[in-house]
Amino acid sequence: MKSVLKDALIKELTSQLARVEPLSRTGQAVALHFLTREAADEEKRAAEQDISRLQEVIKAKDSVIDEKTNRVAELEQLVQDAIRERDAEIERSKELLARVAPKGTPNSRSHTKRPFGMDDPKMTEVIKFYEDMSNLLVTNVKFEHAPDSEEPEVIFHCIYTYYEMIRRADDIEGERIGEKSIVFTMRIFNGFGGPNGEPASEDDFIHRRIKYTPLHLDKEPEAFVKGLEYMGESFTFACAQQGLFLNSLREKIRDAAKDASESASDIGEMDRDSQQ
Repeated sequence: MKSVLKDALIKELTSQLARVEPLSRTGQAVALHFLTREAADEEKRAAEQDISRLQEVIKAKDSVIDEKTNRVAELEQLVQDAIRERDAEIERSKELLARVAPKGTPNSRSHTKRPFGMDDPKMTEVIKFYEDMSNLLVTNVKFEHAPDSEEPEVIFHCIYTYYEMIRRADDIEGERIGEKSIVFTMRIFNGFGGPNGEPASEDDFIHRRIKYTPLHLDKEPEAFVKGLEYMGESFTFACAQQGLFLNSLREKIRDAAKDASESASDIGEMDRDSQQ
């Protein structure tokens, strides 16, 4: 009797186990399915982030390329404008030179001997002689039309160099020391003697004047600029005073160069003292 009951119980338990096992297997498969889907979603999010980042990089590079392209176009336009301005300046200079040329001057087609002029080697030597004597170098000259005058305005671009010479017994040419240069323009025009172009007095009259304008002083030491005093500013003077102007310019540059040298020496000594 007990044997029969045991067999029946075993059979029942076996039947219940058979019904539960498929559900267990199904549940495990579902769990595995969810884990795989989460990993796929994570990979998708990472890929989308990479794509977004690459798109931003591409946009940034496109922006840089557009900026460089625009800059190249601007530079090309500046070059073209400069070329046109140069050509126009050449034509204006030719026209103004033709206006001020003395009557009877033979033209380029004349077979007669050309007068003493800029293309004459003698003139070249004269210019070189003046430059060596005055230490004044003219790097460029332009002519500009003056609306209220028959004479053109003349603009000289100049470099004045100051230096002192020392000479030893065995040295014939000597050696330059304390050399210092200043760049400036000299505009020759017709006007009154007032600082703003107005008559300086009741008997003042229009005459040829010069406007002096120093350039690039922002690149010079402060002590040098301060030592130039009024030569560090733009001003006008009569053409008859050119000799006085050149002497004053030489003195001011000499003094300013010495002041700048002494200031640099003082700063050097202070730096050495602070390091000790």
